[in-house]
Amino acid sequence: MITLGQKVITTDGYATTGHHNGEVVKIGRVWIDVRLTTGNISRFRMDNQTDGGSGPSSGRFYTLDQWNKRQQQLAAGKVLREHGITLKYDSPWCGREPELAALLTAEPVK
Repeated sequence: MITLGQKVITTDGYATTGHHNGEVVKIGRVWIDVRLTTGNISRFRMDNQTDGGSGPSSGRFYTLDQWNKRQQQLAAGKVLREHGITLKYDSPWCGREPELAALLTAEPVK
């Protein structure tokens, strides 16, 4: 549930171009307005958390919890790639990448 004044993080859809911190300043039935630290206002749909665009280049907003989980997933994916591991969508480890990455980077038991 999104609330007025809630801190969120926005992206423009391209993972490599960065992100912006923001605060929810208006909540409507369909859209929310977020004031970015730059002072600009961005608008996002509440149902799918995008700016209304389609495809991978759509801007998005994330709650802080969602953002932290996303960062863990990205870091875990990097560890898996470094170990030459690619998970298929039907793998029992799919969705559990941080857990698998932790196992791979853990110190061996002596």
